[in-house]
Amino acid sequence: MPSLFADIDPSLAARIAPGDVLVAGQNVGHGVGAEVAARALAARGMSAVVASSFAKGFAGALLAVGIPPLEVDAPYIFHTGNRVRMNLEAGTVANLSSGDRQPIRNLTEPMLEQLRQRLGR
Repeated sequence: MPSLFADIDPSLAARIAPGDVLVAGQNVGHGVGAEVAARALAARGMSAVVASSFAKGFAGALLAVGIPPLEVDAPYIFHTGNRVRMNLEAGTVANLSSGDRQPIRNLTEPMLEQLRQRLGR
């Protein structure tokens, strides 16, 4: 079975630490295996996935395992090693390293309630 991110960077999965945030581009999670990918990210301790858009079904798969799938207009403001703060109640994601802030486009009250229940808040 291939490892997480093997075709992007075979060493990436080993560098993921609990609490990390995956930042990606458009149509994240496209292809087969959305549920398997979401579970693999959860198993590595990923705290959120920030992207400009998600493939059909992938945002739901992430949400089902307790990972917030957060859509923002400009995920490119985040870079490897930046410190990120997600304020789900305020609907923002901030890059603490640069001071940039993005509103979360897809955060609905039902999604927020599901995250509260899943994360025990």
